[in-house]
Amino acid sequence: MSDDNLRRVQDVITDMRLRDSDMDDLYTLLDHEGRDAAWSDAAEAQLMAFLRMHGAGYDGLEVKPPRCSASACEMIAVAQPGLGTEAAHANWQRLLGVMYAQDWFRNTFADQRMGMMRKDGSAIYVTNFMRADPGP
Repeated sequence: MSDDNLRRVQDVITDMRLRDSDMDDLYTLLDHEGRDAAWSDAAEAQLMAFLRMHGAGYDGLEVKPPRCSASACEMIAVAQPGLGTEAAHANWQRLLGVMYAQDWFRNTFADQRMGMMRKDGSAIYVTNFMRADPGP
């Protein structure tokens, strides 16, 4: 992701954290919890594999590599300036809808959250998932 977009993303996350205590708690967890070496690496790899397989048509988006702690993950995308949220080649919600329907996703994650804000003419999507309870 470009340095300009990384700056935009950080500004948006800072703003979201100030406005939403749940978002602040989530990012405190992501930033300080640490990683579960096996689960975090596997979750990031699965998310990247999905993006490589399904994301080619979404060339209006610049996507930051997924990041996971031991119990939460983030995925972030920035649309090219001027593209609306319905632009077919920059529709992050549509791409994630495909991902949410995958069995591996439903078995790995719970409590999906997505926020979107505009910054400097670009839609910035901040998407988070919590690790699913592995069950009995």
